[in-house]
Amino acid sequence: MTLDTIRVDGPISINGWKPKNYSKRYRGPVTLQTALAHSLSTVAARLGQEVGPKNVAATARRLGITSPLKVNPSIALGTSEVTPLEIAAAYVPFSNGGWGVVPHVIREVKTESGKVLYHRVVDGPGQVIAPDKLREMDSMLGETLFSGTGKRARLGDRPAGGKTGTSQDFHDA
Repeated sequence: MTLDTIRVDGPISINGWKPKNYSKRYRGPVTLQTALAHSLSTVAARLGQEVGPKNVAATARRLGITSPLKVNPSIALGTSEVTPLEIAAAYVPFSNGGWGVVPHVIREVKTESGKVLYHRVVDGPGQVIAPDKLREMDSMLGETLFSGTGKRARLGDRPAGGKTGTSQDFHDA
């Protein structure tokens, strides 16, 4: 799939679950770029079913999510809880060329005289996003700030991207 792949934003039922967009409106056929930029839940749910919830979870794990994930139809909407550190680390590959990171707080510990007691060895899982897919994802995340739900977070002329969304009755707000 590419950012120009078309999927339908419309009512859907998956084993009795009926996701809806925050706006309660549908746009019909849209590109994946438009769907991400406008946080269209029905398209995310369709894609999650199309690729399979297990693959959604596997991708999250590849990007650095370690919390338990509920492998169910709503996983594509981010309904499993993760820590702020995990989600921040999972987004890092979108800004560093696609390389996974292992988050850390302490890089080095020295004595008062300068003797190194601990030095973190830089490590990580390697490249977790292919360069061609990274370019497309960066474009999609940028569109969120250009024309989508993240317009108010735009950073002037600075390149940036983001993903917005809503939570279950602002449970995670």
